[in-house]
Amino acid sequence: MIEVDLLNIEVEVSPAQLAEEFCNLYENGQAEFFNKIHEVFASKPEWSFAMQMHYVSVSPELNSKGRFVMDKIGEYGRHVANETDGVE
Repeated sequence: MIEVDLLNIEVEVSPAQLAEEFCNLYENGQAEFFNKIHEVFASKPEWSFAMQMHYVSVSPELNSKGRFVMDKIGEYGRHVANETDGVE
């Protein structure tokens, strides 16, 4: 992870690098990652999370392994939603 104070530095990260870093995070870091995704979409009303998920799902780059991961996230999300009150 690169942390920079008071500087605006852009760093390109490939999908492979981002996935590797995500998998290296512990549960709290992964939770923060998902929280941040929500914050980014919430701050951009012109963006649609549902539409982005659609775009990903129809991308020719998404293979069966990526679709499997998306399916498992959705499956777990449905399981949790059945046990909780949902999003705060």
